[in-house]
Amino acid sequence: MIPVYNAERYIEETVRSALGQSFAAGQLEVIAVDDGSTDDTAAVLERLGGEDDRLVVVRQENSGGPSKPRNTGLERARGRYVFFLDSDDVLATDSLHRMVEIADREGSDVVLGRFGSLNGRHVPEHMFRETVLDADIIATNAWDSLGPIKLFRRALIQSLGLRFAEDQWIGEDQPFTASMYLNAAKVSVLADRVYCHIRKRDDGQNVTSRQQTLADKAKTTTRLAAVVARYTDPGARRDRLIRRVFTSTLPAALGKLWLTASEEDRRAFVQSAKAGLEPYYTSGVENYCTTVGRIKNHLLMQGETEALRRLAEQEEAGRRICSSIFDGRVVVDLPADVANLVPERLRQGLEVPGVTHKLTDIQSVNDKYLVTGFAGFAGIEDAPSAIRAVLVNRDTDEEVILPTQLIGQRSAGSTRVREFSILTNVLDEVEGPMSPDGAWGIFLDVELEGVARRVRFGKKTDAIHGDKVAVSAQRSDGMRRTIIAYFNAGYKNLTFDVGGVVHKGAVAVAVLGLQHNQYQDSHWLSAFTRVVPAPAKAPKFHRQSGAALAHRQVGVGLFEVIYPLEEGSSEIAVRMSLDDLDHQVTFPDPAWITDERLQFSRDVQGTLSVKLLDSPGNGHFAAGTGEVAEPVNVYWWDGKPNFGDTIGPWLVEMITGRPAINTKGKRHIGNTLVTVGSLLNYLDRGGLEIWGTGLIAPMGEDTVRRLQQRKPRRIHAVRGRKTHEELTRKLGWDVPAVFGDPALLLPRFYSPSTEGGRGHIALVPHYAHKAYFGEQESDDVKVVNVARAPAEVIDDIASASACISTSLHGVIIAQAYGIPWVWLHIADKPLMGDEFKFEDFFSILDTSKVSKTSVNSADVITLDWKLVSAR
Repeated sequence: MIPVYNAERYIEETVRSALGQSFAAGQLEVIAVDDGSTDDTAAVLERLGGEDDRLVVVRQENSGGPSKPRNTGLERARGRYVFFLDSDDVLATDSLHRMVEIADREGSDVVLGRFGSLNGRHVPEHMFRETVLDADIIATNAWDSLGPIKLFRRALIQSLGLRFAEDQWIGEDQPFTASMYLNAAKVSVLADRVYCHIRKRDDGQNVTSRQQTLADKAKTTTRLAAVVARYTDPGARRDRLIRRVFTSTLPAALGKLWLTASEEDRRAFVQSAKAGLEPYYTSGVENYCTTVGRIKNHLLMQGETEALRRLAEQEEAGRRICSSIFDGRVVVDLPADVANLVPERLRQGLEVPGVTHKLTDIQSVNDKYLVTGFAGFAGIEDAPSAIRAVLVNRDTDEEVILPTQLIGQRSAGSTRVREFSILTNVLDEVEGPMSPDGAWGIFLDVELEGVARRVRFGKKTDAIHGDKVAVSAQRSDGMRRTIIAYFNAGYKNLTFDVGGVVHKGAVAVAVLGLQHNQYQDSHWLSAFTRVVPAPAKAPKFHRQSGAALAHRQVGVGLFEVIYPLEEGSSEIAVRMSLDDLDHQVTFPDPAWITDERLQFSRDVQGTLSVKLLDSPGNGHFAAGTGEVAEPVNVYWWDGKPNFGDTIGPWLVEMITGRPAINTKGKRHIGNTLVTVGSLLNYLDRGGLEIWGTGLIAPMGEDTVRRLQQRKPRRIHAVRGRKTHEELTRKLGWDVPAVFGDPALLLPRFYSPSTEGGRGHIALVPHYAHKAYFGEQESDDVKVVNVARAPAEVIDDIASASACISTSLHGVIIAQAYGIPWVWLHIADKPLMGDEFKFEDFFSILDTSKVSKTSVNSADVITLDWKLVSAR
């Protein structure tokens, strides 16, 4: 259901995301109601409707809001479920199918899927900490999401007689969604992936961007309160649900909006509040409100419009309504005439409020974390006198104090906060008499006037980029250990993982040596960077700012990172991203660098800088303390990303501990190893070393003539007997009877990650066949992308219960790791050489173990993969 108004720039993407959902014929209808658009929205919808009869387009006169178009759509809807989608938002692939599947299986009347952001739109996250199939709307914070972008069971909508209030252009969704929540047999919250992307429009025309009036606020507050009262009994749960009216919506009405409204509008608002809110403003609800909120709510219920105006005017002028702590209690400072209208219990002797706090940044600086934030007592005009950061071990409750530096103080709304920083590598603090390994949470002890509070600190905010930051710290015994700062899965609070207890396979990153390079006017540093243990996946390197840095792998776990130098002084700060972790790259002390063209220094925070001095000439000038191994010349195909082509050099690096360099096309280089792949037909020079490669097809006359001039220096092994026969019979080469693809040796050097056990069927389409497999992914079937790194592809195959492959190396990897396999031959779309290279490999196997299924490309998506894998 899509209400549309002047969305010509966005509506096509929105509609196509809905029509692209994976439903069988007759299971999906998309209703787009154009609410009198004045741009080309109608033309776009008409064109899309002509292309797909599942799109129903309705046009009506402009109603001024989304309520009437949604109601129009509800009158026409026929499906079991309704999903409301705004005209500028985008459904993720297969999201509706997944939500309907959950609703059907669980009997859910409402299903919320996690939101993603488009164009910087803020999206709520705290209700999506984890998937909860039978969710309590309070415990999961689903109650904080009262928008309509959800899956609703239409039968419940109909039985409740629900429609959107057409006299309300904002907040109209809250009574509707609240009614569904409070009557649902079950609510499901899905946090496993993004289900819908919501957009911040470039033209500023999001409904929530429009200016509201007091009349709008009156409708929003009183109607939501009425729904809660209608479907709940008095008590703590009702108080908790109705809290949002008094702590979120109402404060906005009693601030700047109160100042701009007329006295008549203020009086009308008071009457609405007294009739629709006062009956539900219990002591339980009052306890949820701030000190200032309680005072304003009291004045509102008493009809003191002028006193509210004075307080709003004072706040708008930047003069906070001050509260202070005296003798362990809170005292509120109000203008005398306003104070006379407020009971003493709301002005004096109040309980000290909780602590307002925020993490403002976390970054790694020279093997340490720099954490900044602020804290203060909510609504109190005095900043804390002391703040102390404490690490607490999640499992043992052991505590250690972190070095905390107080910086300054400032106002954050009605609260005076103190800013602070923490500089630590964590290991220095936790290593000692206690065991350092484990997950350590960070807490704040905040003090003022003899009052102390401890709070869990470090909740992730939108200002914090990335989810994890790693540093490599040196232990007292000289060994390095990686500490990972991350935001925990539940409440997204900052936590430090010491020893890889939470994050298995954590790596340490350090620069072994630097090399200064110059060509004409360009200068750069080559930072030879060691990652321990060697990563299975390719990392990315970038500057502190996020700008990418060129790099290449020059050995197992060894990378050359190129850092351009500019005139004058340059800060040297390199970060490495691996999986979902962000690591600071550790640089050694530069004292050992003797190049007179460079001048290194560190500032008081330890940041390394280099100053480029006058340096004529070209070449490589400065080498570091670490030795960089001589590379191995390897010949491999690199025309298209394909794991089968890169297995060869990867295997060579693991065997030799030296970097592999591709010499394909570099005919002047001899002493080169030709290994995994069907490469013999394409040799570009003689004098090569052949180890386990094969022919892609039988040799024709042209190939024979060419290869006669390119005889290898030595043949150590070939892939199979067919290649052996071709080379000996047609070329007369001396080929030993040593057979096998080198990839069969991989289990000796690489242990794949098989987390989760062997359950799925791995489909491994050759990149030329990928398009024929469509959307085959499911809980039981995994389509393996052969364009990824070898380790990732091997992990997917080795963790499978069976492998079905149109790629030769999909078959070979399955054979190597003992996974049952089937060669799927696409008869009408043969690969180059067709069956020759497969039969070449099969010639070294027990032919009774070879399993083959032939189909045409159009039939691939109809196959029952369990039946195919059982052959």
